[in-house]
Amino acid sequence: MDRETKIRWVLLLSAAAVTAAVLIGLYTARPIAFYQVTVSASSQALSETAEGAASTGTAVSSGSDGAPQETPEEPDPAGPQEVLVEKSVNLNTATLEELDQLPGIGPSLGQRIIDYREANNGFYDIEEIMEVSGIGEKTFAKLEPYLTVE
Repeated sequence: MDRETKIRWVLLLSAAAVTAAVLIGLYTARPIAFYQVTVSASSQALSETAEGAASTGTAVSSGSDGAPQETPEEPDPAGPQEVLVEKSVNLNTATLEELDQLPGIGPSLGQRIIDYREANNGFYDIEEIMEVSGIGEKTFAKLEPYLTVE
């Protein structure tokens, strides 16, 4: 093999290795997970149901976390709530609807966050959200696991 052919093979193999690494990264990345949670019973009532079912031999299904689950007999009047599970809301790009899903944030507070973001050219750190009127340390502590700034 001459020198040019060797260089071509090295370049071809390098391109294949880079492509494989990128594809592996894309296919193994975990997407943002949303879970729909419906509040139907207190934890005490749920544990009593599980204990009662165990003593009578009735089957109780368990969720992915191993906790017993029961199907509600009547729908919750507040309706199902979507709960964010991981850091998934970018303060610099979040819409009002995305902000409204965060714990302790309603439409008016979400709009104040957007107004602050526009007035200050975005957020540089998630702790900067405490500068928004209505968000103190307690609210920030609830929000912190769900926020990111990019």
